[in-house]
Amino acid sequence: MITQIVAHGSPAHLDEVVAYIELRDMGELTLHGIDTATFRCLTKEDDVAELAEREDTVLLGTGAAFRKENNSHRIFDEHVANGDASRRGECTATLVGKRLGLEEDPAWARILNYVLHTDKNPPNLTLGLAETVMRLQQHGKNLSAIVSYVETALYATLAEQGDFAKALREIIDREQAEGLVIGGETLKIVVVDNETPRIVQAARFFGAAVTIMRS
Repeated sequence: MITQIVAHGSPAHLDEVVAYIELRDMGELTLHGIDTATFRCLTKEDDVAELAEREDTVLLGTGAAFRKENNSHRIFDEHVANGDASRRGECTATLVGKRLGLEEDPAWARILNYVLHTDKNPPNLTLGLAETVMRLQQHGKNLSAIVSYVETALYATLAEQGDFAKALREIIDREQAEGLVIGGETLKIVVVDNETPRIVQAARFFGAAVTIMRS
């Protein structure tokens, strides 16, 4: 049973905070106890090798040097160790996402790509969160407060992505597209209902040159 989730030395980064939220909310089936586990950063008293061997501990962003077949399901660390560079193009959040199958969800996949981009290209402000996560910790905010902050923004973004995906499916399912020829070029016209959130943005994504709002 998992009792603690330990991120690398303070401050925790955005990818580790997102990874924790993923594990807490969707990891219980694969890691029993994860939904109530304590989330903390490494301290100078911690021995990473010892933590890697503990069956009750998940490591985020640390522990790659001690990853083995019997503990790899508890160590989410993209850093190169012992010549293993297979996770170099990942971050903690994407490693967790793949373990949980979240990359199959278009909304989550987009979020995870944003977080990965931030992790590899600091100080890019993915979701407006990366720099804020660091700053809040540097000014004394505890990790639980950081998680609450990120969680609110994360799920708001997921809801928005869900609205967009739903609107796009509605357009595709109804096949609401007609061609308009202007100057020898065929342009796409889409007729939409105004009750559907983000329907106009979805129509543009679908390739509409003209969108007609029915009200």
